[in-house]
Amino acid sequence: KSVMTSQTAAAGGDSEQFTEDDFVCPISQEVMRDPVILVADGHTYERSSLEQWFATCDAEDQQWRSPLTGAPVEEKRAGLVPNHTLRGIIESAVARNPAWRLRAEADAARSATRAPALVATAPVTTPASVDCKRVQGGCEEGGAKGG
Repeated sequence: KSVMTSQTAAAGGDSEQFTEDDFVCPISQEVMRDPVILVADGHTYERSSLEQWFATCDAEDQQWRSPLTGAPVEEKRAGLVPNHTLRGIIESAVARNPAWRLRAEADAARSATRAPALVATAPVTTPASVDCKRVQGGCEEGGAKGG
């Protein structure tokens, strides 16, 4: 994995190291372009992947759940907070690192041509306590939707 060191003024000039994994959405496994924090679980996702995740739950008439923790999501739209800091770090890394730039460009091209339904079936580790209707589906069967 590539490692980037970032000087942060808020940390008093301390170095922070980021790996490629820090820039990848846990749903789509692609470099994030519009990272958002899901308030229900505190994790960051690509906005379009998370919206597709919820759309899959809606289509299956299932309760909205966190893709990573399985925690219920009561209000998906109000519970998405732009992660401006991570977005800036990703943009900086992509601009300075040719390998990451190529990966980001390939991911963007792939997501532009991908059928929307495939986003929700990307490899995601879900906790055993979540009763998923489909493998990697992330929606609990028989739950009431929030929002």
